[in-house]
Amino acid sequence: AMAVDSMPESATPEGLLHVAGNVWEWTRDPQKPSAEVLRVFQALKVSESDSWMAIRGGGYDFDIRAAAGYEKNTVPAIMKSPSVGFRCAKDAR
Repeated sequence: AMAVDSMPESATPEGLLHVAGNVWEWTRDPQKPSAEVLRVFQALKVSESDSWMAIRGGGYDFDIRAAAGYEKNTVPAIMKSPSVGFRCAKDAR
């Protein structure tokens, strides 16, 4: 276990710490999918005009050595996965 304020040098530009691993985190960051991303999600029958969002940080299904708070992927907003969640955060001050 580590203190919540440990490793300040790894903070995201917004000041968040320890966001890599566990589950990918939904953001409120709308994205436009690339042609490659559209191919990856073709089974969900989504198109470029559907709602797409960014997830970040990496999840348990992602090599943690490559995960970082700024690691982002574009996914359809209708996607459901046990490796994607959200973080409740509050300023500790």
